[in-house]
Amino acid sequence: YNTNSKNTMPANYVFLPIEGNFKEDINLPNAVDRYCIFILGNHRIQTSFCEPRRHRPHWNDIVNIETPIGEEPEFCYVEVREKSPGGPDELVGFAEIPLKDIQKQGRITKWFDVKHKNELAGQILVEIDMTYTEHDPHLSLHLGTKVHGDEMIVGNDL
Repeated sequence: YNTNSKNTMPANYVFLPIEGNFKEDINLPNAVDRYCIFILGNHRIQTSFCEPRRHRPHWNDIVNIETPIGEEPEFCYVEVREKSPGGPDELVGFAEIPLKDIQKQGRITKWFDVKHKNELAGQILVEIDMTYTEHDPHLSLHLGTKVHGDEMIVGNDL
């Protein structure tokens, strides 16, 4: 992690949603087809569906977002949704991730509150890594799914 490079190199954020912990009384019928959308600046990247666990979903995704040179966003937003058969997907809630600590430390793992209509719907555990890197157009936006340890399969840009 090198803070001297922040004005000359793009920042690369890597988000790993690990698990969620949601209220049992949340009014969603299936609670198994949950996914996240990471929103950073103009980027919106959707994860795959969680492993099927009703109120404690687990994800195996790696979300990689590169920001432009000199841009230091204050927040990343995580929208947690549930697939709804035959209609629009249901909003479980939003988490707001302040990026200031990550920009200082380079890496954190933390639980973030997920709120829906200003009420706590649950929490999501996210590991976040941030580095300044040489620009690589293949890293600008992608979603990867962990396979074994650090290996991943890179999916299409969303």
